[in-house]
Amino acid sequence: MTKTLRLFLSLAVTLALAAGVSAQSSALLVKIPFDFYVDNTVMTSGTYVVSLTDSGHVLQVSGKDRHSGVFSMTNPGSPPAARNKNALVFNRYGNQYFLSEVYWGERG
Repeated sequence: MTKTLRLFLSLAVTLALAAGVSAQSSALLVKIPFDFYVDNTVMTSGTYVVSLTDSGHVLQVSGKDRHSGVFSMTNPGSPPAARNKNALVFNRYGNQYFLSEVYWGERG
């Protein structure tokens, strides 16, 4: 069995806070330089808006133009104590990347 490789992307240059989605979360505008999966949906490389619905249990990943995207059920949890920056975490299996975790740094 192949061990899961965790790929922590430092998207400091390409990750920025976008407009607020609700009082509970903010949208993230990210540029992802590779194709990746959200659940069973293939997303091509490009710029995406990543946000949570008002309930905080559904992640939305949509194209920057918001005309295409995917919803995914989440398991909300507490970020590691040292995590204070926005980050997307991908698991890599061979040459395929799967969105695994999303962290919001300073959340209101």
